[in-house]
Parts: sequence; structure tokens; C-alpha cells
Amino acid sequence: MLFLTVFVLDSTTFVINYLAARYCKGRYRSLNTPNALNARYQAKEAYELAMSMQPAFMSIYIAKTLLAVILLSFCYKMDAVLQCVPFLFPATFADREVLYFLTLTILSTFLIGWLVLKHPRFRRKIKSRWRIIQLILDLKTTEKILYKIPEGDRYFETLHSAWNEAHANTQRIRMR
Repeated sequence: MLFLTVFVLDSTTFVINYLAARYCKGRYRSLNTPNALNARYQAKEAYELAMSMQPAFMSIYIAKTLLAVILLSFCYKMDAVLQCVPFLFPATFADREVLYFLTLTILSTFLIGWLVLKHPRFRRKIKSRWRIIQLILDLKTTEKILYKIPEGDRYFETLHSAWNEAHANTQRIRMR
């Protein structure tokens, strides 16, 4: 029963992630006014997060399914007194539980690592933290940090300048 519940929850997680990515992408494209810059930025962040997690969710889904098959092979039926009848070799309930939670811990660590590596903003933050660690350890770095602007400010400045340029082009076309 536990495996069926985990299977349903993981399937639901994957479907909700897919639907969220589609919704956020549509929302990001529909917000084109200068008053909606903050909402547009948030929709873009949510879309990037959902898209970066889809391969990780699929990998974890496959790994959990394989784990369920392995754990179910330990106990494929119950006898008259509701004791597990082993298929390959016997394993106690504690052994199966340790294997299950150890695998879940490894998969959770993989999920967090995947998020850090695939999400653009998190990846930049980790790289900037790594530069600080290199400076503390007095390691040589190959690139210099010229100036530091928060990512949100940089995004809004770029979006604002693009909006002003498009507005100016529209005004020029109307003047002709």
C-alpha cells in the first residue's frame, strides 16, 4: 500500500510540474505591460524552476519505481499468520525500511543538487559563493568581478530598456 501511495504521489508531482511549467510560460508571455514587470519576473522564475526540475523528477520517479520492485521482491506474498514470504532472500522489516529511507535520502540529495545545477539563478549564486571560498583560500581565479548588480535589478533594467525601445519604435512608426 505504501508503494502505491508513493507511486500516485510521484505521478501527481510530475503532472503538476508539467502543468505549472505550461501555465507559467503562458503567463510570462501574456504579461507585456510596464506595470507588470514584477509579475512577469516572478512568472519567469517559476517557469525556469519548473523546467529545471522536470528531468530530476523523471529520474527520481524511475529510481523509486526500481526501488519498489526491489523491495517487493523481498516479500511477494503473506502466509496464514501474515508473515512475509521471501521471493529471493529474506529481509527483516527493519532492513527494508533502512533501504527505503536511505534511497529516499540519496534521491532527495540528488534532487537538491540537480536544482542547484540546472536553475540559472541558483547556479550563479553557487558560482559567486565558490569565488568567495577561492578568495578565502587564496586560490587564483581566472575571471574578475567588475561590478555586482542584483539579478532582479539587472532583469528589470533590461526589460525596462527593451520596453522603452519598443515604445519609441512604435511612436516613430505612428509619426510616419
